Amino acid sequence: MRPNPVVLFPHAGLSLPELGKILSLFHPLRVFLPWQMEPAEVLSQDPPAGCVEIHHPPAELDPGASFRRAVADYRDWVRLHPDRSDLLKTGTGSSEEDPIWEIRRRIRERKIPAEEGGGGESFQWHMVLHLAREIEEQRTEADRILDALKETRSPLEGLTDDPGEIRSLFEDLPGFDWTPETGRYDAMPIIRAWVGLFGALLGPGDPLVSLDRRFVDLLTGLWTEAADPPVTAPPAIRFPYPDLSGHSLDRILEIRAEHFPENAARELSAILFEPGKASGVDTEALSRRAAGLTDFCPEGLRSGWVNLTSVFLPHRPELRGGNPDTLPPAVLLDRPLIFLEDAP
Repeated sequence: MRPNPVVLFPHAGLSLPELGKILSLFHPLRVFLPWQMEPAEVLSQDPPAGCVEIHHPPAELDPGASFRRAVADYRDWVRLHPDRSDLLKTGTGSSEEDPIWEIRRRIRERKIPAEEGGGGESFQWHMVLHLAREIEEQRTEADRILDALKETRSPLEGLTDDPGEIRSLFEDLPGFDWTPETGRYDAMPIIRAWVGLFGALLGPGDPLVSLDRRFVDLLTGLWTEAADPPVTAPPAIRFPYPDLSGHSLDRILEIRAEHFPENAARELSAILFEPGKASGVDTEALSRRAAGLTDFCPEGLRSGWVNLTSVFLPHRPELRGGNPDTLPPAVLLDRPLIFLEDAP
């Protein structure tokens, strides 16, 4: 068994820094890519052999050659029917100016038009994930532009003797809220589409890693609400690990190989599954053990730290009697659900 494999969930897009942060600790990364979707640029540039694996859904779930045209037609359909739904207030313009947000609302309400001649659930699953990818790319580009604006020098610079009075015009902007008025279930269609296409490809030993905590938070909330007797939260392990994303991918793998021994990687994989072996596991002790294992990088080689939270949702018999639409998909239970965040 290879040490520390993980599956990207439920994203398909990935930037070079994001890939670097994941590979700083986990290897290899498996990326599940819907049919008719191009891989992220960083994945199409021949990453080091063996560090990334790309998998597609089963061939029978391919929506067909007409799918790309169907996505374009759906965007046009939304533009032509703005009166068919309430305006989603995003702070970025009207739904007619920003149709991807209106698409997002209709995905959440499951009002996607059917493909001519059928297409079934697979077609809808692909539509959801393709449009979710576009939303992610819009978010990334908008954040990039905002960060660049915050670095803009003030036109008043040099006109006052007190540099402390000069601030960037955009320095106080709080950033974008990417889930305005969408509610906590906004992510559920994306999760169910991903499970529909890729759930059968998951092995029992595959941890899932996400770059957006709302997906893990949603599943955690559903599990907690369905538990009987009630529980406050599922077991979770939290620890920081070195961020090596400032290096090339080849160099990241070299640093891991030199400073993070294989036995430590295997022990970390076992720790992430420990909460599923018995109830009442001391997760604080497990977090300390994990932190000790992952503090492997000399200070001069890391660019910071990544905070890791691993949530484990055990499969409990009492969860089976609930409404399937309000329960976490069974294939996502009994495995680590990990999200990564930059340490402050």
